[in-house]
Amino acid sequence: MKKALLSIVATIMLLGLWSCGEKEPKWTVKGTINGGADKVLLLEASANGRWYPVDTFNLIDEGGFYMQHPLKSHPDIYRLNLEGKMIYFPYIADETIVVKADASHFDRDYKLVGSPQVEIIMYIDSVINSYVDSARVEELLANHDLKKEFLRMAIEDSATMVVGNYLIARIVGDSLLLNPKNRQDFSKIRSITNIAMQYRPEDPRTKFLEAYFHEINATYRKSKTLSAAVAHTDTLYLSESSLPQDINLYDVDGKAHSLAQISSVGDVTILSFVSYGEAIAPAYNLELRKVYDQYKDRGLQIYQVSTDAHQSTWKIGSQNLPWISVHNSGSNASINLLKYNVNTNTPTTFIINRAGELVERVDDASKLASALKKYI
Repeated sequence: MKKALLSIVATIMLLGLWSCGEKEPKWTVKGTINGGADKVLLLEASANGRWYPVDTFNLIDEGGFYMQHPLKSHPDIYRLNLEGKMIYFPYIADETIVVKADASHFDRDYKLVGSPQVEIIMYIDSVINSYVDSARVEELLANHDLKKEFLRMAIEDSATMVVGNYLIARIVGDSLLLNPKNRQDFSKIRSITNIAMQYRPEDPRTKFLEAYFHEINATYRKSKTLSAAVAHTDTLYLSESSLPQDINLYDVDGKAHSLAQISSVGDVTILSFVSYGEAIAPAYNLELRKVYDQYKDRGLQIYQVSTDAHQSTWKIGSQNLPWISVHNSGSNASINLLKYNVNTNTPTTFIINRAGELVERVDDASKLASALKKYI
């Protein structure tokens, strides 16, 4: 009886272990490839830029396929390889990615359905391919407004960082999309690395990014073309950027805005301190509105900090403003004013250049437009 009971218990334990194995989190990629009959589809993963196959699928007459794999400890990028033509996609969690493609132009005529990151990378690749197919690669590599748009997507994806990692690894023709020898691209690489270290410090890809940044930063320090302020960027932490103090405050909708992140995307940024309750505030904001309307399409942002004692005054005063308006409250409120030497009763304006460096204080708002011309 005892042996029979032990046998039953052992069987239950084995069944339990088998059941747990079956419930192991997995992600799935499946779909249809028109005209793909009798072709072999490869699923490939990357180890810091070195691609290797992890699965194969012999396509049947209808071109359908299905692959499933266990989750890694972090989101990552995979690619489907059909006769040397690639479709890149990320997986984020235990999700299903659906692919519809045509074998004859596999890496061009396709549709991916999945997480927001899947659709972002599909969009980025579609834009890149449009430049490649029209023989405008050099134009793409010089298009910093477009790469700035891509960077914003990477910043918004700080929770997973797959978009940022993809941008840094993306090669177009024989060149990196983000060229570490280009000052503006260098700034974008620094921004992506900062975000990775802040939000995903334990991610193994972050360690690789950190090492990569230190390598290119060491090269930059030896370059005669890089300004001293950027050349002396020894550390990656946002709180130790070229700004006197990162300001991370909330707007009226409760959304946090980091000045260091905003000023690191390659725009010129106006940092404005103002008390909306002061009589001078409307005229001051009118001057800001003039320069904003003049330069917003050329990469100008405004980060305005309300120094009003009462949040109700700030909320009323910031209505209908087209730029970021936050209230100086919280544990760092007094430090923010101290670091920037701000008098709460007098509007104070700073200019941050495209490299994220605080370069000028403008005490007379009527002279702001002329001051900006040096940096826009």
